[in-house]
Amino acid sequence: MVLDSFDIGGTETHVLSLVEEMVSRNLKVIVLGKNGLVKKSFLDLGCKVFEVNYPNHKNEQQLAEFSTMVKNIIINEKINVIHAHQTPSAYLIFSIAKDLNIPTVFTVHGTYYPIEQLTQVLNLTSKIISVSYPVYNYIQNNTSLNSFIVPNGINTQKYTFGTITNLRNELNIPPDATLLMYASRLTWAKGKICLTLLKACKNLKLRGFDIHVVIVGKGTYFKKITKLADKIHVLCESKFIHILGERQDMETLLSSADCVIGTGRVALEAMSCGKPVIAVGNHGYFGVIDKDHYEEAWKCYFGDHGSISKSSRRIFFRDISKLISKKDFLHKMGVDLREWVETEFNIKEMTNRTLEIYESCKGE
Repeated sequence: MVLDSFDIGGTETHVLSLVEEMVSRNLKVIVLGKNGLVKKSFLDLGCKVFEVNYPNHKNEQQLAEFSTMVKNIIINEKINVIHAHQTPSAYLIFSIAKDLNIPTVFTVHGTYYPIEQLTQVLNLTSKIISVSYPVYNYIQNNTSLNSFIVPNGINTQKYTFGTITNLRNELNIPPDATLLMYASRLTWAKGKICLTLLKACKNLKLRGFDIHVVIVGKGTYFKKITKLADKIHVLCESKFIHILGERQDMETLLSSADCVIGTGRVALEAMSCGKPVIAVGNHGYFGVIDKDHYEEAWKCYFGDHGSISKSSRRIFFRDISKLISKKDFLHKMGVDLREWVETEFNIKEMTNRTLEIYESCKGE
């Protein structure tokens, strides 16, 4: 498995879940990437981890030294398939793998890649995986290449109902207050979404809704979000926004929430914990995921790869106020959502599909 780095994010968590399931089946998995907080989680699984610093593409000496090191890892560890998830590291590693005739698999995690950059990697790839229908269509429409759809897989035993959590006590959130949670990298579009959400939550608080908001994540918008939260607290004369930064205990955090606002993997993890979800992501706004719109929500990857509108504080206010006004209905909605994730996005089945793709690489 190849990552750009061991940072905290949806792609890294996706790979961690996949590796965890593979290791549980006694498969040998080596993970390679730049140092970061998630490195320890891979080591805790018992798999071997190689921490690397990727070379400058224009530095011939660095490239040669890096190539020699990676070739030695591949040969010494008897690697017979390489699976990468991000274009910068994939291009470097796949170029080396080609010299050794090692088959390669690349998972395309979004529609945000510049097509020239993506095509460079895909032309070195034996098999391509798309995590959603929009990604599949993006590849079909912009290249002559085919891909397999394999969604993010969720460990539904880890992300489940009733995980013990003391978050409300830690943050002094009253048991009767509605706890809204937003979890994401706080960069680019997702950082802007967080700012818009907080403005909507200010309006909800001023209208008398008993809410607390927990923000999980870090990124370039972190300071802006913190400053806005401070201003809202002064205006509302109440401290109800809690900014936690990066966390690796998402299963316990999500279990504390009454409603989760998020996209992609966060949405799936929240639903696996039996939590209602308002889906919004890089592409735009989808809204409340309910039983009548499961397929529609999945086909736009919960707002990350497709959407039905732009996000706005008005839309957030409308949907959050409607949803939390039906508190008795939230539990039933969560039960249905968990059942859907167990059926359609279970890590065991997604691992089976991935291993079938690995097998199909043999002899190519």
